[in-house]
Amino acid sequence: MPDHLDGKGAALADFTKKIYAILGSRGISHHLQDVACSKNEIVVKPFRVVRDQKIMPREENIFVPLEVIFRMGVAKGSSLIKRFPGQYLENQMFDKPMIEFTTKLERFDRPLAHAEAQELANLNDTEWKNLISTTEKIAMTLKETFASSDITLWDGKVEFAVGTGFKREI
Repeated sequence: MPDHLDGKGAALADFTKKIYAILGSRGISHHLQDVACSKNEIVVKPFRVVRDQKIMPREENIFVPLEVIFRMGVAKGSSLIKRFPGQYLENQMFDKPMIEFTTKLERFDRPLAHAEAQELANLNDTEWKNLISTTEKIAMTLKETFASSDITLWDGKVEFAVGTGFKREI
């Protein structure tokens, strides 16, 4: 967001802290640290990012190379209408989030089927189900939070790191 607006950094940092506090109150782990910092900053737990590998190493505190997209409905101009002709209607809302995946560390993000995303992330079935359920919980929490201010949440994107958001299964 390159536009210069007075107070933008502080407003974004404050918004981020409030959203993460709500997620934390719902038992959703996250990387935001509750430490003193300037009003236009946030502090996050660092994690390792592995680039140029076909499959993520099985380690803790490592970035999962996926962009996890949740859709609460079909917003005007949604790609769902183009990708799935006749299956979705503009302004259609879903009872539960639709979850899709794209790559994150490639030059251009490309869509992934769930099986390919799970393989790329190197998550076992239990870990994968945890990633999906955590995404659904985040989406529903944000939907409720925004709805309380008469804002309709259509979609969003989340990213994960193992050890932040979910743990490896042994």
